[in-house]
Amino acid sequence: MAETADIFLIISVIIQCILIVVLIIFVFKFIGLLKLIKGNIETLVEEVNGLKTKIDPVIAKVTSVIESVETIAGKVDDNVQVLTKVVDKVTDVTTEVADFVSHLKSKIEIPTFDVVNTYASLVKGIKVFFEKMKVNKKPDKIFEGNYLFEGTKDKKEDDHDIDFDDKFNDINKELNEVRKKLEEMKKV
Repeated sequence: MAETADIFLIISVIIQCILIVVLIIFVFKFIGLLKLIKGNIETLVEEVNGLKTKIDPVIAKVTSVIESVETIAGKVDDNVQVLTKVVDKVTDVTTEVADFVSHLKSKIEIPTFDVVNTYASLVKGIKVFFEKMKVNKKPDKIFEGNYLFEGTKDKKEDDHDIDFDDKFNDINKELNEVRKKLEEMKKV
């Protein structure tokens, strides 16, 4: 059995030597692999540093562009606020002008119509008066002196013209209304 033990001992020593050689080969391969990885890492670091030197100006430009955009956005916001205020003021002024126009229209419309009506009545009354004066220039008619025309009387009472009296009464009423409206307008 000693021989078997020696054989096992020799085989175990051979296996150990083979394992040590394999281990040494593995260590050398591992060292070679680590050197390769180290070289790749160094290359990567160099590329990253090169990229960093190229990216730094780009980042600076992007930062300045972002700052410019923020400044422009701030100015746009300010302008929008100013524009909103202007629109609000224009809306207020438009409303005030519309209110003023409606108020002015309500204050002026009725007196203006009254003045126009008064003027038209006055012109109509004067026109009718002169027409009647032309027609009635007969020596036998006498006009009585009153504030306004109250009628005419013939020297002959039998020839009394009723239509003529009615027309003068209408004119008299219109002229009295005109006088009253003019007095009211003077008070305003």
